[in-house]
Amino acid sequence: MFTCATLMFISGCIINSQSVTGGSKITVKQYPQEIRSSHGASVAITCEFNYQGKVPFQTDVSWFRSHNRTINHFSKYEKISTTDNLHIYVSGNHSKWYTILVIQDLQLNDTDIYFCEVLLIVPPPITSRGNGTRLILYDPEECQTKKCPWLKYFFVSLIACGGVVVAVLIMICAKHCWDTVRNKMKRMCNPADEKNAVYEDMTLVKSSQKGINLPTRKHAAD
Repeated sequence: MFTCATLMFISGCIINSQSVTGGSKITVKQYPQEIRSSHGASVAITCEFNYQGKVPFQTDVSWFRSHNRTINHFSKYEKISTTDNLHIYVSGNHSKWYTILVIQDLQLNDTDIYFCEVLLIVPPPITSRGNGTRLILYDPEECQTKKCPWLKYFFVSLIACGGVVVAVLIMICAKHCWDTVRNKMKRMCNPADEKNAVYEDMTLVKSSQKGINLPTRKHAAD
């Protein structure tokens, strides 16, 4: 059975713990909330924190991806990378209450939500986490297609129209060549028709000349 002294001691510990926890408040701000970038680029996510109350013995900052996958642990006295991703690193200054997560040479599998978590060892330890930053990677060519879906159909239509125009021009040229060859073949096979055509042309010329001279001769006789 617990004695009165024991109960008072436990109650005092609980009250003391609550007062320490309540007196030491930490706020964590993480920005930007969303980043849209392309493959191969670099991005930076900033985490700012502030606390009120007792000066902590140690301040630790950790970065996580979704499902609590640890990326990096950054202590006040040391920096320890917990992943093999050499294109991810953390820099910052705990005395100025900020840390920055930098991701270089972005890959498509870097798309995720990133969280910053700050741990203050007061005691008791106090933790707080940012709201998260969503990183979205896209393919530039795919993005252009999504922004302008009509652009793909425009180029297809342009190519189709160009093909139709070329086909029509080829048909016109082929018809012209065929007519020329056919006329030459007719002339070669029927030379008499060509002579008759020339004779008819000469007859028309002589008739026209006579028609022009008749009024002149009549005027001379008068």
